[in-house]
Amino acid sequence: MNLESLAIKANQQQSRMSSPSAEVTGVDLSPIQPGWIPPNLSFIIDDVTREWSFQTESFDFIHVRCFAGSIEDWSTFLKRCYRYLKPGGRIEVAEYRAKLYCDDGSCPEDSYLYKWEREFDRITEIQGRDWDIAPKLPSLLRETSFETVDTIEHVCPFGTWPKDPKLKEVGRYFRAQMVEGAMESYSLALFTRFGGWRPVEVQVLLAHLRAEIQSNKIHAYSKLAFVTAQKPKK
Repeated sequence: MNLESLAIKANQQQSRMSSPSAEVTGVDLSPIQPGWIPPNLSFIIDDVTREWSFQTESFDFIHVRCFAGSIEDWSTFLKRCYRYLKPGGRIEVAEYRAKLYCDDGSCPEDSYLYKWEREFDRITEIQGRDWDIAPKLPSLLRETSFETVDTIEHVCPFGTWPKDPKLKEVGRYFRAQMVEGAMESYSLALFTRFGGWRPVEVQVLLAHLRAEIQSNKIHAYSKLAFVTAQKPKK
């Protein structure tokens, strides 16, 4: 889910809950917002890694999603979130685990999925950014003085292979997300700028990845972690 649809969904959820008059602000680096938005939702174009233009202690809730690889200093970023939350306000950070899982041996070590994962790990180490930040977030949040820190992880299958109807549906959407854009957006610039790959080599690897995922023969999955915390009340 992109930032725009996420902000709209958050707005809709607030309308159904106890705060229908809540104001929702979406922040994005690029001007790609939809033409129609609810009246109490607004977007601004800004870089959240720089100083924010909002008033301190002005937010009840801050949601952060898929920033792994984009944030160089998570400690500084979370301290900024803390500063702009009201006392008692909450933060939720949602990040995919940069890790593949397979429980039944259907994803062999020589698969293109594992080849991609190994190369991804090698290149991100060269880049110097942490793309699997979720396990470190609880301690980072506590170090920032947040309280009631909690983590929930959800399974995201690469395809519709699970027997469980809910996981099958999740897998259908997750596969579409990966095949139609996420694999390329995560790989192309990273592999060519830091890994020494040529664009055509990346595209060949991605073609093999898409074929493996769409075959439904490899029962691999990732996880989406939701890490929540609260700023102490005064």
